[in-house]
This record gives sequence, structure tokens and C-alpha cells, in this order.
Amino acid sequence: MFVAPKGGALNQVAFQFRHIASVWLSHRHRRIFAWMLVDALIVFAAYSAVFLIQALTTQHDFFRSVWAFAAAALVMVTMLFLFGVYQRLWSHTSGHGITVILNAVIAATVLICLFVIIQPAPRSLRLSLVILGNILACAGFIAIRYRSRLVSGLSWRWRAIWHHEFPQQPNRVLIIGAGEAGQTLAWRFKHRFSGHNYKIVGFIDDDPDKQNMYVEGCRVLGTRRDLIAIAEKNNVDLIVVAVHNISGADFREILSLCEHTGAMIKVVPDVLALVKDKHSTTLLRDVQAEDLIGRTAITRHEGIDLSSIQHRV
Repeated sequence: MFVAPKGGALNQVAFQFRHIASVWLSHRHRRIFAWMLVDALIVFAAYSAVFLIQALTTQHDFFRSVWAFAAAALVMVTMLFLFGVYQRLWSHTSGHGITVILNAVIAATVLICLFVIIQPAPRSLRLSLVILGNILACAGFIAIRYRSRLVSGLSWRWRAIWHHEFPQQPNRVLIIGAGEAGQTLAWRFKHRFSGHNYKIVGFIDDDPDKQNMYVEGCRVLGTRRDLIAIAEKNNVDLIVVAVHNISGADFREILSLCEHTGAMIKVVPDVLALVKDKHSTTLLRDVQAEDLIGRTAITRHEGIDLSSIQHRV
């Protein structure tokens, strides 16, 4: 609770202004403002680079176009904001998030091109400059948001070429189940465990509508009938069962197929069970008896005498 300082109306107005400014300039808003400023500079630099290249063949006044560059940067940043680019944690966003940037750039390009077309001569911008500048700016948006992955990819290639230091062969993972649990697991393998040398080969799912579709950038390779052939073809090291609400018979069938591959077998715990469970559970666990029988184990009731059947098989 904030208490306004004693004094005249001017002091109270100043206090309210400082309070609104402190709320607005929170850490999150400062981060968004910083990204907006960076993106605006990227647009300005991209337009300037294209302008200087085109100036080699045609003469145009650069200082007259500076204001047009600033207006284009403002439109671009506005579109990026409206399309939710600044509401994402890009360090935890998969490659499919690029489509959000592409949609915002396309919308901004259409608006700027419409403005250029209706502008009377002499025009401060040309359509070729707008299109090429926005393409270059889009590449800058993507590069700066995925910079850590680009740097890591380039660094190991540099070490491989000049120092012959090749990365360790990753463990090839096949996920059974392309539902929510499988999608979450694939995302965590790619982004949370990116430095642990795991490579997702693909998914196995019995749903015919999911065949040859992509989940988190990984293709659904086939059904359980194709499991052995797919595992042998792709040299799978780890098979993860990410299917819940499955009967014991179906699980035993899947487990039997997995045992013919020679790969390690793990199971993803049920996410809902993890939420209800007060104790922490690992991401992957070994196969348990409950998985095979399709139900939880029956415990002994204290009121029943089991002496007649104890120590028997």
C-alpha cells in the first residue's frame, strides 16, 4: 500500500506520476523496451545497408530518407508487438517460433508497401528497398533471438575443422507416443537437455492421422508394428514410452517389441500424477510392475489374516 506524501496538489501529482512510472518500468517492461529498441536499430541498419548498396547505381538523398527509415522501424516494432514477439521467452522457444516473426514482418511489409504506393512523388522509399530491407531485418531478428544456438553450432564446427575435435556421438532417442506427454518430452530434450547429447530420431504413434506429421520438429515415423524396423534403421539407443491411460496388455505388447531392439527402455511419468504427487519425480523412470499389469499394486489390508498364503508362490 502506497501512502502519498503530505503537501500540495503538485506534490501529490508528482508522486502519482513516479508511482505509475515505477510500475510501468518494471523488469519485464524494461526488457520489452530494450528488445523494441534493438529491433528498431536492426530495421534502421538493414534499410541503411540496402540504401547504400542501391546508391551505387542511383542517386538519392540519404538524409531525406532517414525519417522514412524511422517510420518503417516504428511500424515494424508495432507489428512485432501485436503479433506477440515480445511476449515470448526465446531462449525456451523452439524453431517453430520463427513463424511468429515471419508473420509480423510480412504484415509490416504489406503496410509499408501500401504507404509507399499511395505516397506522391518524389517518394522517400522505394518498394525494392522496403522488401530487401525487411528481409535483411527479419534475418537479424531471428539471428539475435537464436544467437546462443547459432554460436554453439558454429563453435563446434570451427573446432571440428581446425582442431579435429568432434562432438560426442549423441544418444539417439525414439519416443513412443506423439501426444502431449511426448511433445513435452521432446521439447525438454531439445532445450533443457541440449548439452547432454540426446538426439530425437522421431515418434511412434498408432494414430493414423499423425503419421508423417511433425511434433516439435520431429516426424512421426510409424506405428508400433514398425517399431523394430525403425529402431534398427535409425540405431536407436533409448526408447521412451510417453503414453498414459494404456492397458496392461498394450503396454506389454509395446515392451515386448522394445525388447527386440536392444535399446534402453524408459517410461515418462504421468504429468497429472506428478502434479498431485507431493514428492519430486525424475523425468524418466524404469519400467515398473504397475505398467505391466495396467493398474496400481494391491497392498495388504491390516484386518485380513494372510498367514495361510504367506511364503507361497
